[in-house]
Amino acid sequence: MKNVIDSIKITENLIFNFDIKTAMSMVSKIIEDLILISTKLNDERLNKLMGIINLINTALLSKDYLLFNDILEYDLNPFLELEDNL
Repeated sequence: MKNVIDSIKITENLIFNFDIKTAMSMVSKIIEDLILISTKLNDERLNKLMGIINLINTALLSKDYLLFNDILEYDLNPFLELEDNL
């Protein structure tokens, strides 16, 4: 779980530094890690994760990188931190 949280922080910093190309290359790693995590979740937590992934997809499709960053910071990160503590 820590490696995903670290990847999120790196991605957030890349976006704030306007290095969008490198940040987007990190997205595939984050998604791969989320797929692995999803196999260990109960249905309720899995639905929550899928909702967050849908938000991420919407932000990326519209190239709204600030929204994407906010979703990472305020939705995905707290979800992963809570999951790590369960």
